[in-house]
Amino acid sequence: MHVSLTISGGYTGQRLGAAMDTDDLAPALAAEVLGALEGLAGAVQSLPSGAATQPRYRLAVSRPAGPQIVELTEAQIPHGLRPLIEELRRRAHPA
Repeated sequence: MHVSLTISGGYTGQRLGAAMDTDDLAPALAAEVLGALEGLAGAVQSLPSGAATQPRYRLAVSRPAGPQIVELTEAQIPHGLRPLIEELRRRAHPA
């Protein structure tokens, strides 16, 4: 599954982007990440008030049923997605 991440906002306002395929992850990590992504599939996300000072993470997931886009702040990232977010942050470059 192809996943892209755009990081924006926060105090610096810098915009970063990265992309990868979940097939590039170790099998156990990929299973955890895919489970967390499935959990987000039906969730309605809303950014909390005061979120302008926090980095925003925009995940775009290519699914067979169509793309899924989720926007989260740092505090809203589920535990199972943190390894994916960290890997994408390591790969990030100015967007």
